[in-house]
Amino acid sequence: MNQRKITNMLLLALLVFNIGFIGSWWYGHMKAHRMMEGHDIFTHHESKGAAFMARELGFSDEQKTKLEELRKAHFEKIEKLSDGVARCEKMMMGTLTANPADSAKANIYADSVGMYKASIQKEIFAHFNSVKKMCTPEQQSKFEKLAEEMTKEFPHHWDMHHGSAEMHHDSM
Repeated sequence: MNQRKITNMLLLALLVFNIGFIGSWWYGHMKAHRMMEGHDIFTHHESKGAAFMARELGFSDEQKTKLEELRKAHFEKIEKLSDGVARCEKMMMGTLTANPADSAKANIYADSVGMYKASIQKEIFAHFNSVKKMCTPEQQSKFEKLAEEMTKEFPHHWDMHHGSAEMHHDSM
């Protein structure tokens, strides 16, 4: 009888442990799901970037609020444009199902991808230009140094030959 009581206690303990494990897994899964609802894919990562920028530039509370408004509008635009890129890329690859593959349609979709990507680049510039415009003269100087540091992260976009900091497109 004592052996049966120990076995039942162990089974009960394992049951409680399993319920706790499954409950904690489910809670974590649901928490992550709720965090993603209503947020674009950039929200968490990019808000860290905005916080870094606000800190580095010494933004006031009012400027931080304005930056957050700009950031939200910016990423809404970027998300729509990125959706356009994905849609056109999917359509382009879909032209392969025709027999023979429809190169003319594929080229149209490829051109559309390029136009969306160009729009993304223009939006990125416009966003950072808006951020720069809301800076005080002292903050603009810091912003320019920060922007210069950011360009060093992407050296393939910049031609620093002959002392020129002018950007040249690869196809030019």
